[in-house]
Amino acid sequence: MRIFLTGASGFIGGALIRGLAAEGHAISALVRRPAPAPPLRGCRLVQGDLAAEGGLEAARDALAEADLVAHVAAQRKDWGMSTDALFRVNVASGPALLSMATHAKRFLFVSSVGVHGHSTGRSIDETSPMLPYDRYGQSKVDAERALRDAAATLGVPLTIVRPGIVYGPGDTYGMVTKMAQLIARRRFMMVGDGMNRVHLLHVEDLATALARALTAPGAEDDTFLLAGTEAVTMTQLAGLVAREVGRRPPPHVPVRWVRTAADVMERIYRILGATHEPFVTHAKATLLTCDYLYDTTRARERLGFAPRTGIEAGIRQTVDWCRRQELL
Repeated sequence: MRIFLTGASGFIGGALIRGLAAEGHAISALVRRPAPAPPLRGCRLVQGDLAAEGGLEAARDALAEADLVAHVAAQRKDWGMSTDALFRVNVASGPALLSMATHAKRFLFVSSVGVHGHSTGRSIDETSPMLPYDRYGQSKVDAERALRDAAATLGVPLTIVRPGIVYGPGDTYGMVTKMAQLIARRRFMMVGDGMNRVHLLHVEDLATALARALTAPGAEDDTFLLAGTEAVTMTQLAGLVAREVGRRPPPHVPVRWVRTAADVMERIYRILGATHEPFVTHAKATLLTCDYLYDTTRARERLGFAPRTGIEAGIRQTVDWCRRQELL
């Protein structure tokens, strides 16, 4: 099959490309810069920019030829980014791609469980309310709605996947990598009692599920939540990371201290017009203190989703990769 993919040079997109290429698909990859990263060698590279006006024109022919389209790219670091710029990348790009994919048999959109916010006493599933708590989550809500409208108008089957918190080798920005760096430098502290539970997803398990959502019969016009093999408390997660980096488990601090610090730091950064996010934010405090639990029954039954990487093995792989990259 001829597949067009965005986000190809990113953490998740790179893992997906490796899996699709191994299955023999012909892949066209949208890149902002022409120099190919290792996962992109052997792919047809199309230079474009989701954030720029007319940034997809060079991709029109490749999109028109594609049998399948996987829209993986997104702007995750949104601190200091204008609302218009975030909208162009995370919301408007999807319908623009869809309108050019004139022969596509399926359009896969990688959304986020962030559309649901955090858990409130039970596992989240595909029917749970949309309750995002940050701009990124809201942009994914808006993107899903815009894509559903466009897909219905154009008659293109749409599949939406909402991954949980993704981690694994190759991630330079995610929660586990940042936690490993901070614990190694003795700069990480547990917020609150650490008994809230999180449901992490290894990147290779995600890539396998995305490939099935893109190519498997019967996955059209459906939405799937994806999470890993087991949920762990934040204290357990920090303990596993600390063990792998050779440190003691981090100390705990009261939630109210962190919320107060977030108020002060966010206010100062906004006054200064800083484009990088503060060390402490309310979004980070929420991530570290709330439950993130997901019910993946639909993906298991309809996609055969069966994550294989346990949390201990996954943390070990991630920390080993960080060490080899000299990130610790």
